[in-house]
Amino acid sequence: MTHSRFIARLDLSGAERFGTLLGALDDYAAQLHSAALDVDDRDRVELERAAVVARELAAELRLQQPALEGDGS
Repeated sequence: MTHSRFIARLDLSGAERFGTLLGALDDYAAQLHSAALDVDDRDRVELERAAVVARELAAELRLQQPALEGDGS
């Protein structure tokens, strides 16, 4: 799954913004995963799916970090 269209709309002109976004995505994925441990099977699947999307987005952002930071200077 690619999140390139979403990433293209982000304003990540500063390294601080970039780091804050990545930290927030990592925290969000961890919270979703933790929440999934305390719910029934149906909700667990949805929470785990959302956690995967957050981790994928963070991974894709990390791969594109040099190009994104260069766009803002």
